Amino acid sequence: MAVAIEVAAGAGLGWRYVLAAEEVRVGRGAGHQVKLDDPSWGGGHLRVLFRHGGYVVTNRMGHAVLLDGRPLADGEQANWFTGTGLQPTGGTLLQLATADRPAGAEAVAGVIAVPPGAGDAARKKRVQNWIAVGVLAVAAAGFGAKQLLKPAPPVPAEVLDAQIGPALAADYRDGRGEEITAAIRKGLVCRSKGDVAGARQKYHDARRLIAALAAPGVEVDKLPPPLAQARRFVDARLDELPAAGDANGRLAP
Repeated sequence: MAVAIEVAAGAGLGWRYVLAAEEVRVGRGAGHQVKLDDPSWGGGHLRVLFRHGGYVVTNRMGHAVLLDGRPLADGEQANWFTGTGLQPTGGTLLQLATADRPAGAEAVAGVIAVPPGAGDAARKKRVQNWIAVGVLAVAAAGFGAKQLLKPAPPVPAEVLDAQIGPALAADYRDGRGEEITAAIRKGLVCRSKGDVAGARQKYHDARRLIAALAAPGVEVDKLPPPLAQARRFVDARLDELPAAGDANGRLAP
C-alpha cells in the first residue's frame, strides 16, 4: 500500500499524488514534484520526507501553516500522519492518505499524478468544515499569515525523540525506559487520529510505568531527571485532552 498527497479542497480538488520517492516538494511552478495552481500560494514550498517509517513535513512557505488544525511556523517540521490535513493557504487543504499505486503507472519526478475520478471511488471524500471563517484569513499569505498565526510550540513527537527517549534508554537499560517511550508514542499516534480515549489510556499507561520505577507518593520534582521529564511530558499531553486526569504533583498508584 502506497501513500498519496490528496487535494481535499482548493485548486486541483480531487487530484492525488502517489509518492514514489523518499522526498518530494509541494509548491507552485517549476521545481516542485507536486504542483498546485493556487494563486495565494506565493513562492514557498512544503518539503515532505519519508523517515523512520513515516512522513515528516517541513514548512518553507514563508508563513505559518495549519497541520491537523495546529499552527506550524515557517522553518519548523512535524510528523504528518495519514488521515490528517495540512492547510498551507486559506484556499488549499491537503491530506496524507493511503493509496493504491496505479497498475503500470510510472513515477515522474518521484510522484504518480492521479486525476480526479480515477481509481477507487470511495476515496472521494467531502471536506467537513475544514476551512472555517477564521482559517480563511490565512489566504493572505506572508505578512497577514504571520500576524494571524504565532509560531507553534515544540512538536511533542520531536521532543520525545530528541530528549526523553534517549535519557530513559540510557538510565533504564532493562527495557523499562523503552516501555515508557513506547506508551507515550502510542498516545501521540492515537491523539493524531482523533482517538482521545485511546490517547488517554496510553498516557496513563506511561504514568503507571513511571510510578513503578519510583517510591510510592513521591513528588514529580523529586524523581530522577529522566523520569521527571517524562512525567511532565505525559501530564502536559493529558492536559491537552478533554476531561484530563488529575493535575496534582504526585504519582498515581
